[in-house]
This record gives sequence, structure tokens and C-alpha cells, in this order.
Amino acid sequence: MLRSDFENHPLWELLRESGRLVSEILDEGDPSDVASLEVVSIIQAHLWSFHKQRARNSTMFTARMLIDTQAAWQGVVDHLTSRSAINPDAGAEVAAAAASAELALLTLAPWPRLFAAPAEAEREQTIFEDLLEAQRLSIASLGISHGHLREEIDEFIEETTRVKDEAIAELSSTTARAVTLEGQLVNQAARVDSAVDRAEATTSELRKKDDDAWEAWVAEARVKFDERFDPLLNEIGSKLTIAQERLTELEKTEGEFKALASASAADKLAGHYKKEADSGRSYGIRLYIGGVAALLLGAIPLVLSAFGIPHEISSSEWQEVAIRLSIGALFVTAATVAIKLGADFFREATKAKRMELEMRTIGPFLSTVADRTEVDRVQLAIVESVFGQGYSIQNVDAKDETVNVTAVGSLLDSLTKLFKTTSGS
Repeated sequence: MLRSDFENHPLWELLRESGRLVSEILDEGDPSDVASLEVVSIIQAHLWSFHKQRARNSTMFTARMLIDTQAAWQGVVDHLTSRSAINPDAGAEVAAAAASAELALLTLAPWPRLFAAPAEAEREQTIFEDLLEAQRLSIASLGISHGHLREEIDEFIEETTRVKDEAIAELSSTTARAVTLEGQLVNQAARVDSAVDRAEATTSELRKKDDDAWEAWVAEARVKFDERFDPLLNEIGSKLTIAQERLTELEKTEGEFKALASASAADKLAGHYKKEADSGRSYGIRLYIGGVAALLLGAIPLVLSAFGIPHEISSSEWQEVAIRLSIGALFVTAATVAIKLGADFFREATKAKRMELEMRTIGPFLSTVADRTEVDRVQLAIVESVFGQGYSIQNVDAKDETVNVTAVGSLLDSLTKLFKTTSGS
């Protein structure tokens, strides 16, 4: 590699940049960064020793050697640059820069070594001078840090002294004010006690005056109330007496009205029963008349047949006789049914008439009874006796219905036997 290429390689510019950054960081005076920065400075001085021997060993280097070391040292510069910027994790960046510098040592393995005594001595001298320079910078940085720390301590002592003096002065002032305030409080307590005593006396006097005034007002109000409301009470009592009398009259009128209503209802029901009795009696008489008429009409052919039959009767004449007897028997049966229905109508009409008389008799009597419970019980008994048997089966003597029919049947049987005997002869 040519000497000019060796001298102008970007690696040496990175070394200058890292040196500048190390100086700036040391000037800040942070003791925590000194150890890591010394590692970076020693390795940097070792690299610069090769640059100072460039006249004799530049031809022993290749571009690849310098490029590898440049790539490794670029990390050192990046971490130091990040440390110089506003970074809350500054200590970690310096430690990372030292670690990157140690990694750069691994790239120096293929670099040539100078074995000549003068050259080696010169190289060691260069390294020693660089180390001395780095040590000087570290000492200067520590001096700066110590100066800053001393200034801060002096400022802190001065501020503490000032604050102590102010606190003592404030305490003295506060003590004086407290003494003054204590006297004022004692005076105020005495005044408050006196005011409380006067207030209690005044309150007792006002309470007594208020109680006397209240009792007087109550007595006066009671007298006025009695004077104002006694006439009203008397008037209310008289009106109440009149109202009670009117109520008694209304109750009496109500009883009379109920009695009239009960009598009217009984009379109305009696009228319905009278109408039912009259219509039943009318139907019964008509049926009786119809039954008698049918009986007479049935007897005419029987009488004619009985008195008009000759001694010798032919078969054709016997048929005519049988027809006449049959017609008579039918009229007799119709008369029997009509008379039976007439009897039923007469019986129902008699019951309706009896209920009419009972309602006309009991209705006015019940309207005068004061005990409404007994009246209700009697009315329920009447309703049960009347309507409780409205759908019951009535006992009927079957003999009245079977005698006539049996007689008609016997008559027909006799006529049939007579007809058969005559026909056979």
C-alpha cells in the first residue's frame, strides 16, 4: 500500500474525531465516564502509533486491513456522538464505546509488527506519550470536576448558611409574635368569658320575658277563641239537632216508602195471580162444556144403535153398527180427555186464586212489620213454597184416566165378539 494512501485513509480521520469527542466528554467532568474513556484513549493511542511509523511500514499494510479496523472504530465514534447529544442513557453509551474499541483490537491481528529496536522503541515512546497525554487530559478533567464540585459545595454551604440565618430570624420573629399573640389571646379569652356571661344573663331574661308573653298571648287567644267560636258551636249544635230530626223523618218516610213499595209489589203479584186464575177457570169451563158436548154427541149414535137394531141383522148392517159404536167410543174418549183437562185447569186456577188471596192478605201485613229480617224470611218461604215446586212432578190418580179407557176398550171388545158371532151364524 502506498504511503500517501496510508496517510489519507479515513481511519485516521475517525481517530481524530474520537479523540475530539473524548476531550469534550472529559471536560464535562462526569467521574463515571473516566474508566471507559481511558480504555478508548489507550486503544486509540495504540492505533496512532502505527500512523507515526508510516514511513517504514506503510508498504506492509493492505486496504482491507484498514477498512476492517475503520468499520469497528466507526461504532466507537457513533456511541461517543450519541453520548455528547441529549441522551438520558449517557453512561451506557460510553460503556458501549469502550466495548466497540476493544472489538477493534481483534481487527489488528493481521497488522504487521516492527521488530527493529529503534522502530519498536519509537513506537513504544509514541504510545507512552499518547498515554501521558490521555492521563493529563483525565487529570485535567478530574480537576475541572473537582473545581465544579468545590464550587457547588461552597454554594451549598453559603445557601445553607443564608437559609439558617433566615430561619433563625423568622423563628425569632415568630417567637415574638407568639408572645404577643399569647397576650392577645388571654385578653380575648377574658373578653369572651365576660361576653358569654352577659349573653347568658340576657338570654335568661329574654327567655323569661318570652315565656310570660307567650302565656299571656295564649290566655288572650283562648278567651278570643271562646268568644268567637261558642256562638258557632251553639249554632252547629242546633243545626245538628235539626238535621237529626230530619234524618229521623227521612228514615220514617223511607220505612213508609218501603211499606208502600212492598204492598204495591204484593198487589201487582196478586193481580198476576188473579189473571192466571181467571184464565184457568175460563179454559176449564170451556173444556167442561166441550167434554159434555162430545159426550152427548157420542151417546147419540150409541142410542140410535141400541134402539134401531132389528132382530135379524145382516152382515152389512153389522158393519154399520160397528162404525156407529166406534164413533161413539171416540166421542166418549174425547169427552173424557176434555173433562180431565178442564179439571186440571180448574185445579191450577184454584191454586192461583189462593195465591192471589194470600198476596193480598200477607202483603199489607208484611209492610207494617218493623223487623226486616223476619219479613225477608217470610218472603223467602213464600217464594220457596210457590216456585220451589214449579217443576216437580205432581201425583195424579191414574184411576180417573184408565177407567174410561178401559170401559171403552171393553165395549169395543164386546161389540167385536158380537159382530163375529152374528157373522158366523
